[in-house]
Amino acid sequence: MNRNELFICLIFNLLLASLFIGAFIKTARADTPYLTFVIEYWYCPLLDSNPHGRLNLIVDISKLMYDGSSTYDWYFYSNIPAGNEGIRIQTVPGCVAYGSNWETAHTYANHTVWDPGEHRWLVDYDPTTTDGFTSSTATATVSISPEGSGISFSLSYTYNIPYVKVIDKSDFSVHRAFWEHDFNEQNDPGGSPSDSTYLARPAFVVKTTQNSWTYIDGQYKVDWGHPVWFWWEYESFKSDILYLDAKMGGDTPITQNDAGTGGDAGNSFADATSINEGSYEGTLYECVDEEDWYKFYVQSGQNIYVRVTPPSGVDFDLQLYDPGGNLKAGSYKGSGYSDSVSYTADSTGYWRARIYIFSGEGQYSFYVNIYWPGGGGGCPILYVYNGTDYICEGLLNIHNSEGVDVTYEHTLISMPHRVINTYLFKLIEHPQTHSYIDQVKLYAILNDKTVIQLPLIQAWHSEYGNVLPQLLFSDEWKTNTIGANLNNGTSQSITLKFLASFPVTKVIGFIFQIEGNNPYLKK
Repeated sequence: MNRNELFICLIFNLLLASLFIGAFIKTARADTPYLTFVIEYWYCPLLDSNPHGRLNLIVDISKLMYDGSSTYDWYFYSNIPAGNEGIRIQTVPGCVAYGSNWETAHTYANHTVWDPGEHRWLVDYDPTTTDGFTSSTATATVSISPEGSGISFSLSYTYNIPYVKVIDKSDFSVHRAFWEHDFNEQNDPGGSPSDSTYLARPAFVVKTTQNSWTYIDGQYKVDWGHPVWFWWEYESFKSDILYLDAKMGGDTPITQNDAGTGGDAGNSFADATSINEGSYEGTLYECVDEEDWYKFYVQSGQNIYVRVTPPSGVDFDLQLYDPGGNLKAGSYKGSGYSDSVSYTADSTGYWRARIYIFSGEGQYSFYVNIYWPGGGGGCPILYVYNGTDYICEGLLNIHNSEGVDVTYEHTLISMPHRVINTYLFKLIEHPQTHSYIDQVKLYAILNDKTVIQLPLIQAWHSEYGNVLPQLLFSDEWKTNTIGANLNNGTSQSITLKFLASFPVTKVIGFIFQIEGNNPYLKK
């Protein structure tokens, strides 16, 4: 055999070897056990008592795949490598939640397999008892060895327990996984779990006959305490029975398709989901997914308009950030209201919109519009008196080519200055257009998210004088404002005066609303 024949033979053998190894690796991977997500339950808050504190709960359940058994299934109520975090029992004591002096003393987590012994069994759990209050972490290791296959699976993770004693009250004979977390509330230093938000993460595994249901009854209890003179007073709270079933019952699993991505939008400035201008939908869930971030490219000088509409009875808020991460505008209306922001970009790059929960959860819709000033629909321009001068807030787009009235809301960027218990505004018509204004309103947003309307007490047209009667009601009696190009070089304007709220009332924002139409397009 010459050198060339030897080389060809060697290559051929290497190819055969690689095919064999590849087939072996493929088979080995197919037989490797792994966990797949089944369902998530979230209860936020599970228990809530002002001034004592809150107890929140999230439970992730996963199923073991490729377990090598045609008889049994295994369900893990525990940490999942893909990022879900099993059982999360979060304590928020009153000193954190409500500014009181109540601290966490004990929490109890009781999970019992319902109707065990015929179709389902408790087969493993962790952690076991931890003595004393000085251990730094508790380890949760849950393992199984499926019958008849020789395949085993083990999962381990830790959670911090400084100044907390874990007391294992579990009992295999009755298929119960039960833990008490005993907090050292009277002797631990400040900032310890008793007076801070604390997360306990126990774990357990249930075996079932194949394709059988898994029924788990969960019940949770918390003791909060506070010092009273020379003794401590305690209050106990217990939840109802929860049904944590892997294949049926309980809450609906989380499914998300934010902005058509098939999943969750980014949850921070850095990982914001990229979108273009247009209309979208998204979903927020309390405790699980409390904010969504979106980014879009804007050139300096362009106008940005973002609006978000929450479900009925739900309060979501909206913020706008520039490319450097600086908050530029925000809208914080109350429950059931749409929030919107308008801003003229002062830098080029990816701007971000943050949509987040104030209260409630569910599906929202949002709209992003980016446009150059001076183009598009007809608009009067809003100005706000800040104590020194009238500051431009931007265009109010009430364009409708058919002459049908449009209602437009604008969340103020500038805070108006109180002048003799009034707020002053001015509407100046864009030079190229002609508006027909029917009604204007001003709303104040109070620090408790209440929205109140401030009375319009004066409206003075630059050419027609008093137009207050025309602007008080939504009817067919409108006020014209004509732009400079259509009015001998001078744009008409209306000066508005609204009665301010009481001085003691804390106002955190304003919404200006205009109703009318403008059939003209700016060139």
